[in-house]
Amino acid sequence: MFAAQSNQPSGPCIVAGFDNSPSGFDAVALARRLADATDARLIVAYIYLEGVSAIDVVPPPELVAQRRDEALSIVRRASIVLDGFQRWEPIAYASEPAARGLHEVADRAGAELIVVGSTHRHGLGRVVPGTTGERLLHGSACPIAIAPAGWRRDAIETIGVGFDDSPESRAALAAAATLARASGASLRALNVFEPPNPANPVYAVSSHGYTEITGEIREMRRARLDRALGEFPAAADAGRQISDGHPAEVLAAESERLDLLVIGSRGYGALRATLAGSVAHELSGSSRCPLLLVPRGVDRPLDGLARRTAAT
Repeated sequence: MFAAQSNQPSGPCIVAGFDNSPSGFDAVALARRLADATDARLIVAYIYLEGVSAIDVVPPPELVAQRRDEALSIVRRASIVLDGFQRWEPIAYASEPAARGLHEVADRAGAELIVVGSTHRHGLGRVVPGTTGERLLHGSACPIAIAPAGWRRDAIETIGVGFDDSPESRAALAAAATLARASGASLRALNVFEPPNPANPVYAVSSHGYTEITGEIREMRRARLDRALGEFPAAADAGRQISDGHPAEVLAAESERLDLLVIGSRGYGALRATLAGSVAHELSGSSRCPLLLVPRGVDRPLDGLARRTAAT
């Protein structure tokens, strides 16, 4: 059960996973900015073991109380990066492994988003999920945001979204448009086109030249992107960009100019589950801004954050 009492009002919230490590402080810093931008409440969750070893199947009550008090003392250290932010609640939750505990906290709170940090072993500024982050990516029913190592920003001002006209990228576009509207950030829709090999024999027998064919493909992609953006009023003023190159490489380069990059889950696997595909895995080692991954089969991701902002 939750080991902290709260007077916070019910409603949409963001959950940040905190483990008293540098990556935990990164997660809280990003979650604080997102909560501040959307007027959501923030739960900072520290997942701990009630016993001191695996043999403590039923630990004595005094040990349970001691571990709970220690966990609450640890999670309150997150205030260091909250900069006076008031709408937050420290939670100490007993579970093993930590990823399952964060899932349970998020489910009970009705969270719109879970935020975790990256391992610092690969250098500052990189998004490389640690063990808990990797486990969260395999099955979360709500979006997952991953903060780069050492992430500290004053605001979320520019949000990018990768779009390839797949159902998963449409879900990402819906989430990005909702978050941009709720936070007042600008939105950039990024469609990356990997041109076919010009040496392909098909071009030797075609009545259309390589340049003409690739130009038609780009225009088709632009039309699909425009049509998709037209479905979201919040995306009416979004920037549109059609780029050539490998998707992960282009998106990684664009991340230098973004405060958040939203991408869809992979195109197979369980519905309502966040499953990182090849592009997400490649971006994990190269993105310079936070990544937000949206599960498959969620029609209105982050919609609660927009409702909260509108009501406020």
